Amino acid sequence: MGGSAFGWGGAVEVESGGMGQRLGVGDTLGEVFRIYRENAGVLLPVALWLFLIVAIVNGVTEGNFSLFWIGLVVSVAVGTLYQGMVVRLDRPGLDPADDVGRDRPRNPGRAPQRL
Repeated sequence: MGGSAFGWGGAVEVESGGMGQRLGVGDTLGEVFRIYRENAGVLLPVALWLFLIVAIVNGVTEGNFSLFWIGLVVSVAVGTLYQGMVVRLDRPGLDPADDVGRDRPRNPGRAPQRL
């Protein structure tokens, strides 16, 4: 058994999971920059066009509070789309070209990944 966590009913014992690997900030940032470096040819042009659309929508809706919400929705949607694309580029063990509708892992020993 691991440490304890506090819930509504007082102290509750929490079983420590199987994660024995420590997560380091430097390693995480290094991995992020590696992903961006390897995929810069795709990410930079897509970011340019997506965020250009956001800038145009924000420019058109600037000064009109009733249209502010349109700009906000477009900005959040584009940001989410771009982040999803970055995450999708580094899915280990799965080939993005043929994983539509499939749950089986390509790499034995890894759990299936779902969207």
